[in-house]
Amino acid sequence: MKMIRITCPACHVDSQMSIKDDLFYGPFVCWKCKKKMILRIEHQQVTECTPIDDEEYYAQLNANHIRRY
Repeated sequence: MKMIRITCPACHVDSQMSIKDDLFYGPFVCWKCKKKMILRIEHQQVTECTPIDDEEYYAQLNANHIRRY
């Protein structure tokens, strides 16, 4: 597992998440401001961080079969 640092474009607070592979594409929520975004991570670097609305966020969750418990 690799720890990746993500800076929220809305509130500028740093978050961390662990990823298993060198590539990740999927939804992410800032822990502080709760802004939803799509992240693309390649080789331990955030290459895309695009804000999305609630509808797109839940569509991405379903598309990626990510479950929150």
